[in-house]
Amino acid sequence: MAAVFSVFGGLVETPSASPTPFDAGDKTHSDCWSPFSSASTVASPMFGGLRTDSLDLITEEPEDPFAMTPTEDGPGAFESVTVGTTKKLVHKDVESLERDGITWEVTRGKTPTMDSLLGRLEEVKGIYEGTYGHSVDVDVVEKDGITWEVTRGQVPTNELLEDSLDSVKSLYTRTFGHTVDVDVVEHDGIMWEVTRGEAPTMELLEARLDEVKGLYKGTFGHSVDVDIVEHDGITWEVTRGETRTTDSLLDRLEEVKGLYTRTFGQSVDVEMVEQDGITWEVTRGIPTTEALLDNLEDVKGLYTRTFGHSVDVDIVEQEGITWEVTRGETRTTELLLDSLEEVKGLYKRTFGHSVEVDVVEQEGITWEVTRGIPSAETLLGNLEEVKCLYTRTFGHSVDVDIVEQEGITWEVTRGETRTAESLLDSLEEVKGLYKRTFGHSVDIEMVEQDGIMWEVTRGIPTADSLLDKLEEVKGLYTRTFGHSVDVEMVEQDGIKWEVTRGIPTTEMLLGSLDEVMGLYTRTFGHSVDFDIVEQEGITWEVTRGETRTADSLLASLEEVKGLYKRTFGHSVDIEMVEQDGITWEVTRGKAPIVESLLGSLEEVKGLYTNTFGYDVDSEDTD
Repeated sequence: MAAVFSVFGGLVETPSASPTPFDAGDKTHSDCWSPFSSASTVASPMFGGLRTDSLDLITEEPEDPFAMTPTEDGPGAFESVTVGTTKKLVHKDVESLERDGITWEVTRGKTPTMDSLLGRLEEVKGIYEGTYGHSVDVDVVEKDGITWEVTRGQVPTNELLEDSLDSVKSLYTRTFGHTVDVDVVEHDGIMWEVTRGEAPTMELLEARLDEVKGLYKGTFGHSVDVDIVEHDGITWEVTRGETRTTDSLLDRLEEVKGLYTRTFGQSVDVEMVEQDGITWEVTRGIPTTEALLDNLEDVKGLYTRTFGHSVDVDIVEQEGITWEVTRGETRTTELLLDSLEEVKGLYKRTFGHSVEVDVVEQEGITWEVTRGIPSAETLLGNLEEVKCLYTRTFGHSVDVDIVEQEGITWEVTRGETRTAESLLDSLEEVKGLYKRTFGHSVDIEMVEQDGIMWEVTRGIPTADSLLDKLEEVKGLYTRTFGHSVDVEMVEQDGIKWEVTRGIPTTEMLLGSLDEVMGLYTRTFGHSVDFDIVEQEGITWEVTRGETRTADSLLASLEEVKGLYKRTFGHSVDIEMVEQDGITWEVTRGKAPIVESLLGSLEEVKGLYTNTFGYDVDSEDTD
């Protein structure tokens, strides 16, 4: 017995058997496992019970679906090998092993994938079905004169079962003339179709009900919901079923009322009554507000046409004046104001002035005395007119008094206080006049002291003005003495120093520092931040100052590594070790990544194959 890996389910134990060789001309394997060999037939539990003639049919297939040409590469590729006078295809990654009289092909490498195994299983199932006419998962069983297909394997899906059910139902319908869900029953001379299965839907029942109602109406001439009843010589349609809607009843009521009106010439809701020689229409029911208002307007119109004025107005004559007294609701304010304006206009046209003005003559002047409280706009308008009249009469504004004092004529403005903007404008005008007269500003006094003319400014000058003056003085000082007023020239130890008075800015200090550092570099040949130290024959640059950055240190490290490699011929991270006549490169540092190890493994395998002529994964175990 031998344990081998089967494509149909892992490791299985197989009896000894002789392999079935395949000729290379038939593009089949030689001395290898095949689903078409007797060895594999015995090894597979699926083909254990097949007859010999059936196996012959399988092995006589013209092509092996698993055959590969010698030109194919990659995992699982074949190569052509001549053994004696016979050419054979030998798997590149396969080692031939004979055990218990059976030649096995042992494939080294990773286990075949599930997709590959399932693909081969489907091919074998296809060959089986082509040979026997049914699937290997199906047993054909005959019972009670009916041939059944018994499916082995996983439970069929709902979709598959429903498709099979539909096929059976269609076959039943074609055989018996009606569906399997319907029984045809004859009862009281009527053929009924009794439906079996789930209850029919409401839509289906309503559709069938409409069909039955239509059939009834076609037979008897009226709906099944209506009974024709004759009572008191009148034919009535009695509707059976649900209560009719209000809209339907109102529509029918309007039809009956219309018929009554056409028959008797008046509405069914109106009764004609004659009383006191007047014919009245008595309306039954409660009339709407709109109907009452319409009737009221009709009556008012009739009254106006008869008596010449509205029913809401009484004509009253009093003290020789005819008045219209309006009866009804109080008139609106807008209407009253309109009437008032009309009366005022009539008064003005009659008497030549407004009703609110009395014309009074006093001391030879005619005054208009206005009754009531005039509005602010009216008062301001009148004030402006008076002021203009005063200005034209006296030559100056009523708000200004002309005053002469000490030979100067002043305009004294009366009224509200002038605004700050107005006062400032006047002040600027006066200052300008003063400067044009005396040649200098009114804020400056010219003082001579110690032979120097000084401008004494009255008032508090602004900060900007002071700074400008300061810059001017500093510039004058620099042009006179050749250096800034803020700098003092000091000579000490033969060196001239510029002593700056005040606190210099950070930018000034940094600029001076850069100048000094540049001078140092030009004098000594290296930066002031470096100390040149020689130790053990090596010259070092010791950097003083802040700690160097990681990037700077790494860059220096790479430079040193490059120098080491150029000097010794290999990286500083690699140590060359010779052991057993082989030179090894021992890499120091962190563990190499998986990709790097796999790359090295492939290089070693390639070297092994070039040296020994076969793959390191194939080992002859004969």
